[in-house]
Amino acid sequence: MSGRVYLSDEVKNVTGFADLKNGDGSPKRGIPDQGITLYLDDGRWYTKINLGDQIPKVLKGVVEEISVIEFVPVYNAREWGVYRLKTARAEVSPESSGKNNCLCIKLTAKNLDDLCELFHQIKVGSIRPLPEDSYEGPQDGTSWQQLLADNVRLQGVNDDLRAQVEALTKQVNEVPEELAKLRRQRQVLTELCHEYWDRMWPWCRKVHVGFRLAEIIDYHPSSDC
Repeated sequence: MSGRVYLSDEVKNVTGFADLKNGDGSPKRGIPDQGITLYLDDGRWYTKINLGDQIPKVLKGVVEEISVIEFVPVYNAREWGVYRLKTARAEVSPESSGKNNCLCIKLTAKNLDDLCELFHQIKVGSIRPLPEDSYEGPQDGTSWQQLLADNVRLQGVNDDLRAQVEALTKQVNEVPEELAKLRRQRQVLTELCHEYWDRMWPWCRKVHVGFRLAEIIDYHPSSDC
């Protein structure tokens, strides 16, 4: 299976680099005297390679990454997941191709030696993914059923909190009125004290006191003195 050798922009400074056009106007990029064809994909330069090939010496100084996808028949089970070795990384997952069950191995590395070594170790079974990179471990996290139940529960909590906030807001809004009432009561008590100390009360002092106290508690008696 062919892969790609991604190259830095410095490839344009390699001796023999040419960015020309064919007779039909299509791009013709590469290093003709080395038999190398270059391509551009989303702004990245690359050349094609087959696993087992060698990277041309003229390109070794401008290699950024190598990417290869291989399909390997399943003779022995291999753990699904992400394998790592030096600069190489491989993602191993099942792939059904026609009648043959295969493993799809997506390899990337900074250099070809690391990539080939990791690929070889996967094939011979001498390496495994780290536990956190395995696709075959127990599944953690919360199921959608539990998430739905939690959402309903939290909605109820939210409604309760909203009701509490509304009740507290009402109480806060009533504070100025209560303060004004307390100020009026203090004023009446002060006047009552002055009446008690500064002058005689009328004969009907009990009723008089009652009316003054009723004024403090904002009570309206039904009878007069």
